[in-house]
Amino acid sequence: MADAPASPASAGGGEEDGGFNLPIANITRIMRRAIPPNGKIDREAAEAVQELATEFIAYITLVASDICKRENQETMTGEDLLCAMYAIRLDDYMDPLNLYLDKYMSTDTGDSTEQPMDEGMSMEQCEQPEVVLPPLHSTVVGIAEMGQEQGKDQLPDGNLKPSEIIVQQNCPEFKTLPLSSTEVLLCPMEVEPIALHVPDIRHWSELPLDALSAIFMKLGTIEILMGAGLVCRPWLAAAKSPELWRFVDMTRHKVVFSKSENIMLKMAKVAIDRSDGRMESFWAQKFVSGELLDYIASRGNSLKSIRLIACGFCWDGAVTRLAAKCQMLEEIEYSHQKQPGDFFKQLGAVRPELKRLRIHMQWFDSDAIEREMREEQQSSHDEDEEEEEEEEEPYEAWEMRHNEEAFAIAENLHELRLLQMAGNSLTKKGVYAILEGCPHLECLDLTECDHLKVDDELLARCAKIRHVWLPGRWPRVHCPDLHTIGEDEGEVIEMDDVYEIEACALRDEGAMERGNDDYGDNYWDDYSLPSSPGSPDLPDVTCDDTRYYTYIHEYYSL
Repeated sequence: MADAPASPASAGGGEEDGGFNLPIANITRIMRRAIPPNGKIDREAAEAVQELATEFIAYITLVASDICKRENQETMTGEDLLCAMYAIRLDDYMDPLNLYLDKYMSTDTGDSTEQPMDEGMSMEQCEQPEVVLPPLHSTVVGIAEMGQEQGKDQLPDGNLKPSEIIVQQNCPEFKTLPLSSTEVLLCPMEVEPIALHVPDIRHWSELPLDALSAIFMKLGTIEILMGAGLVCRPWLAAAKSPELWRFVDMTRHKVVFSKSENIMLKMAKVAIDRSDGRMESFWAQKFVSGELLDYIASRGNSLKSIRLIACGFCWDGAVTRLAAKCQMLEEIEYSHQKQPGDFFKQLGAVRPELKRLRIHMQWFDSDAIEREMREEQQSSHDEDEEEEEEEEEPYEAWEMRHNEEAFAIAENLHELRLLQMAGNSLTKKGVYAILEGCPHLECLDLTECDHLKVDDELLARCAKIRHVWLPGRWPRVHCPDLHTIGEDEGEVIEMDDVYEIEACALRDEGAMERGNDDYGDNYWDDYSLPSSPGSPDLPDVTCDDTRYYTYIHEYYSL
């Protein structure tokens, strides 16, 4: 047998930086099949494909060599290469490669006209026809053709001896594998390209209901009613989920201060209807009326907390009626409103198991106001008339009058855990009564109670309570449960509004100086929605009618 051919690394055009590379001419010829006839291939592109193809062949051969070692094989076959392709998860190419290998083997073994070639035959006696590979649309076609062309480049006359094909394994040695003679293969085969899966693009209005509900849970009540729920019909349907309306908070928002009470009442009724009887907390500021409280009482079977901040349109009787109907009610806030002692007596009669009561307000000196009123009345009398001397109020009567609310709470609400009476006019006697009548107190807020004089005895009495806020005592222990909502908290005043307020004040002062009695007649004007030909008749529109919401939405430009 003639001497073995040189290493592939020494073949012409195959050595680059001392490593093995496929002939770049063959790679360029294969690449031209995929471009238009007048197209050109850059040198750098061909070299990049050359490097990638070389690495791919080396890696596949290495994997197939490992498979042969595990199975104690000395000869690497086409099936071993296919197993290597499957091992590296290139199973998409298995079907076309199996078909190609079967056709190749059947053509190779079916030729009986030529005799076997001895190893000692000369190269001139074993000239083989040039191999023309089928035009497969796969990577393996190019690899097979490059292997044949590489073999030609290794011999002086450009022909490949069929019995000597070099296969590099995972070792420094080379093995010569016997193969049969190669003939021209004409088996054109096309493989249909596999279309890539394109994920479906869903419209934002088609988000799942649970995803929309999770997003809406991050929004406030007013944002859902006047924002997210008006975007489209699917979002309106998601906004009607009863789970979103367990906690209805309509406080600390600029809409509460800028829109009329009628609009806020309608929005509150919508929220109550959507809760479907599952509402547990209702917080409102400014706009609540007695009619709305009756509406809540008829539909709020699960109500546990109601907080009314500076609501001057509802009366004590409506609150007690709501407390009587809502059997699960545990918390009531009726702040920034002066309540008489009878209110707490009625509240204790209908809901003695109340846990939390908030009646804080801003401090004002009622005694000073009464004195100023008496002085004005006396100055209006004629100087000649004899002034009747008023008897000074006894201290016991004064103390009883200022502790009326505290005594009523101590006598009727024994299960209280939290009590906020900031700004109240009670004294130490009223505090002692509360401590004795409400033994389960855990949080007590008595800030801004200026009639209360804090001494060691009072501190000792309050030592058993976990969180106590007393007037003039700093620092105060942080307690989230004692956080209060201010009367005007959330109001946004623009500069134009400030100028308008000052101008109105100046006009009113001028009217008073001129002696006009109608300077304050516009205070209670109804700021209702403007009417237009296309606007719906709001009294005839139900709460969930989209026309009503669209009209409100366009009017407020939200």
